[in-house]
Amino acid sequence: EADYWLEHLYAQRNFIFNEVKKAYHEYAFLEGRAEATEGQIHIVESVLDFANGRYESGYGSQSELVRIDIELAKMRDMLAEMRQMRPALGSALARSTGRPQDVEMPWPQAAEFPSDPPPSDSLGALIRSQNPSLKMFDATIRARETEAELARRANRPDVTIGLEYTRDRDERRDPRDPFAPGRLSTYRDIARVATGQVLPDLGMGIDAYDTFAYKDPIRGSEDEFSVSVGVNVPIWKKKRKAAVAEKEHEAQSQAWHKEDEAQGMESMARMARFQWDDAERRLALYENELVPKEESALQALTEGYVAGDPEASFPMLLESMRNLMQLRTERLRAERDKHLAAAELELFFGRPWGSDVTEVEATPTR
Repeated sequence: EADYWLEHLYAQRNFIFNEVKKAYHEYAFLEGRAEATEGQIHIVESVLDFANGRYESGYGSQSELVRIDIELAKMRDMLAEMRQMRPALGSALARSTGRPQDVEMPWPQAAEFPSDPPPSDSLGALIRSQNPSLKMFDATIRARETEAELARRANRPDVTIGLEYTRDRDERRDPRDPFAPGRLSTYRDIARVATGQVLPDLGMGIDAYDTFAYKDPIRGSEDEFSVSVGVNVPIWKKKRKAAVAEKEHEAQSQAWHKEDEAQGMESMARMARFQWDDAERRLALYENELVPKEESALQALTEGYVAGDPEASFPMLLESMRNLMQLRTERLRAERDKHLAAAELELFFGRPWGSDVTEVEATPTR
């Protein structure tokens, strides 16, 4: 039972770690989106300044200015929404770390990715050997097996053998002490008769035996020994068998329950492993290909638009800015998803998969 509650403590600790990581990376995703939106606003503002110059010189149209103003208003509204969302996500991170809700949480720092997780075919074995929730089942199974063994022993007779030794230290004076008050009175009567002070009275009775017989004034100690033997014979055979069967069935039930939980965890771990791979693929795609290419395209369109190139039309420039904003957001989302998948896998493993620590200290920290 103690092992059960120790593993329960480890499981609760891991749930807290998972909750903190999820809140942290959601908060970091909001920060990345806000920074990307601010950068996009600066680009649109620079284009707006150039469009105003073209319009004043007679080369631009008012419709271009209106469309740029609309685009700029949309981005500023998105940025305002993110700033309003910051206290809510910051509050979730503060609650998961046990901090006051009225304190504004700073923006998270960049977090490094862990090493590649184990392959999918080894997830089940790692989960069964490390997950503390499954170890709770192991402790319960061992407890039920022990109870079943105790129930089997109840079928055997109970033999009780007792030995008791009592040492008597009460050394009281003998009640027939010659100096007892009754005998002293007899001695005085005999003395008065012998000296002639009084005449013998027929009513005077003297117990000569009790008065003059020698008695040992001190009674010796009397130690006592006692031996007891008891036999308790179990006669309720069916009751004993039922108790053994009950504990055995409870142990088997916990074993099947553990296997069900292990298979469910393995299934969810495989899904988290897929999410890791998918996020890693998307992150590489956006970071190494799509975002750099779209940045180059936007730069070329901007330079052509400034130079008056007819092929660099304003709609193409506006579309390129929107695409770049979306691609940067998707890159940030892929980065967040990869971190969240890693947090889920660590929860199923019971610890980071790159750790060599076999016993993690469970002391809570603030």
